[in-house]
Amino acid sequence: MTQPPDPFSQPSSGQPLPPPPAYQPDQTFQPDPNYQADQPPPPEQSPAQPTPAQPTYAQQPAQPYGQPAYGQQAVQPYPQPGYGQYTAAPQYAQPMPNTWMNITSMILSIVGLIGFLPFIGSIAGIILGHIGRRAARNGTAGQAGMGLAGLIVGYVGLALWVIGAIAYIAFFAWLISTEGSGF
Repeated sequence: MTQPPDPFSQPSSGQPLPPPPAYQPDQTFQPDPNYQADQPPPPEQSPAQPTPAQPTYAQQPAQPYGQPAYGQQAVQPYPQPGYGQYTAAPQYAQPMPNTWMNITSMILSIVGLIGFLPFIGSIAGIILGHIGRRAARNGTAGQAGMGLAGLIVGYVGLALWVIGAIAYIAFFAWLISTEGSGF
């Protein structure tokens, strides 16, 4: 007896692969006539009452996966636009045009706090923060929170630099006053 060819082996050069065998359904299966799947028992009937004859209707076989039967129209879940109709593009919120004041307020306040522009950065950050917050309150600008942060950082930076300048002047005043005492 010869072995069938291995379907996973590489074909030798020049020989085409044979076509796969056609599908043959199993004709030997016969359902059990006594099997009843999840059916309740028939109701008890008295022998005096005859069973009314129920008409039989030709039923189409069930369609798999909810497909409509032949000749029936499929129901669309959502209405589809017809040909030649255009739908509007979704509208997104446009950014506010004057957000630069609040952002610049925050940047200048940080620059003034760090010490690159000690007083000038903090004062410019405070001014732009007030202008930007007023524009945001009127609805012509955005980023009101950034303006508030610029104001807070600007005032803190200005206060620290003023305190630092006072301490610097006081230190040198003390140093000069103690120089004549021989210390």
